[in-house]
Amino acid sequence: MLTHKQLIGTWIGVHTEPDLGAFCPLPAYLHLSADSTCQLGMVDESEPPVTTTWALQRGTLRLDTVHYAPGLVTLTGDLLRIGVQKPMTFRRFQNVPLDSFSTQKALSGRAWQTDSLVVHLHVNGRACLEHRTTGQRTVHNWSMARQQQSLFLIIRGNAVNPKGSYTPLWQVINVGNGQLRLTGWDGHTLVTPVFRLGRVLSATEACLPVGFQTCDYCFSTRRWTTVTDLPSKHDTIAQILKQHYQPVGGMGQSGLLRLKCTVSCGGEYSLVTVYGVDEEYQERAFAPAIIRQLLAIFRERLAPLVVPPATESPPVDADIQLTFRLKDGALTDFF
Repeated sequence: MLTHKQLIGTWIGVHTEPDLGAFCPLPAYLHLSADSTCQLGMVDESEPPVTTTWALQRGTLRLDTVHYAPGLVTLTGDLLRIGVQKPMTFRRFQNVPLDSFSTQKALSGRAWQTDSLVVHLHVNGRACLEHRTTGQRTVHNWSMARQQQSLFLIIRGNAVNPKGSYTPLWQVINVGNGQLRLTGWDGHTLVTPVFRLGRVLSATEACLPVGFQTCDYCFSTRRWTTVTDLPSKHDTIAQILKQHYQPVGGMGQSGLLRLKCTVSCGGEYSLVTVYGVDEEYQERAFAPAIIRQLLAIFRERLAPLVVPPATESPPVDADIQLTFRLKDGALTDFF
């Protein structure tokens, strides 16, 4: 069982889950003091922090007036997870003192790279994230933020909206000798990558996007509309599946197959992620003929049914997820 002593300290936000299987970076900190005071704030101080009280009694955590029963708060290593509905995950903060001026100067106007990612940090505050395997390049804005004596690299927004979604928080551990060492969440686990200095960026060099990029803020409630919120579409979807899906014969092609993608406010589609489990809920791969059919139906016929109209202001993205139940290659239900 958790103890009061285990929770004392500062926790840096990793992510929250606004919907099942969907994650938003959590650019916040949670400070739990030994005197039972609690402070929740944004790492980049974009919003004023909230100061209140906390307590832990017989496994129940109280944050202000919200109570989390035993089992709704878990500590695994240095990761603290709070809640079940839209749970928040934090990591234990380790203070690494750095000088703001020299660190900002060392990072600014340079491209830093690993084998998979190049981070362009322009002098004018623009940031480009270039994925070397796909060639995708997204445009953001960057700044430095201080938490105690430590520094964080804040990357957020896009070319149109500087206050858009955050990317995962990176804490700067060290910079020098042509290397930049960070620590943070890579989407799967806590990592401490070392970026090499790629090159110095010219003052006139533009930061231009290549490929897919979302538009709005990750926590937008409109982004998480699902087909279960649109009962009028249920019969339409059922008819589309009945008309266009051809059962694939074969014993064993049974279980659940989930397709998920994001449609940007500009109407561009991200890659569709595919995840399948068998009838025992163990991960499995389905026959290519099944996946090809459902991918085509999903992108061409189903996703457009729930995409917000382009006339909405401000423009919004849509995260779309459908799960199909299969029995021996035949569709029996969808969620």
